[in-house]
Parts: sequence; structure tokens; C-alpha cells
Amino acid sequence: MSVYRKDYIFWGWKLELSKWSSALPTLDNWEELNPSSECEVLIDHMASRYIIFGQVLERTENEYDPIWEYTPLYLSYLISESQLKDEFKFAFGCNPTTEPKLFIFTHVW
Repeated sequence: MSVYRKDYIFWGWKLELSKWSSALPTLDNWEELNPSSECEVLIDHMASRYIIFGQVLERTENEYDPIWEYTPLYLSYLISESQLKDEFKFAFGCNPTTEPKLFIFTHVW
């Protein structure tokens, strides 16, 4: 049963963990390997078995009782699409086969 929850607004990709497991050594150490990266990795090993890769635009900070406050999102926050794709290529060793998407989701663990 999940105890924690965070909500995200993300620009990037949601990928099936089983198809990208070869990239896990890089992804599990993403922040250490790429300390200046504007992209983040979220891996759900337990429930849905997915990888989220891209730029976090907003997230709730309280994992016990997430509350969205009014936060304007400015397009100027977005890194360029070419930079996002370059970071994907570095992380996964290939170019993405789909375009990045802007999406809102809840991650529970």
C-alpha cells in the first residue's frame, strides 16, 4: 500500500521500465553523472514499472498531504526541445522515437 504521493508537471517522456532496463545504471545515478542537467529521472520500480525522463516544471513538496498552490507556468521555463532530446540521447544511448509531451501525473510509493 502506498504511503507517499507527489504530483508533477513534467515535460518529457514516460517509458516502460522493461524496455529501457539497460539504461538503469545511468538513470539510477543521473544526478551524479549529470549534476548540471536540467532533466530529472523518476523510476517507479514497484507499482507501474515506468521511467519518467525530462524537465520537471512543478511538483508538490509535501509527500503526506500534497497541495497545489497557484503557480503560473511560463514557457520560458522550458529548456529547448533539442536540449531535451540531447539529454535523452545521453541517458538512453539513442534518439527518442516520439516527441516530448507536457503532462501532469501523480507518483505514489
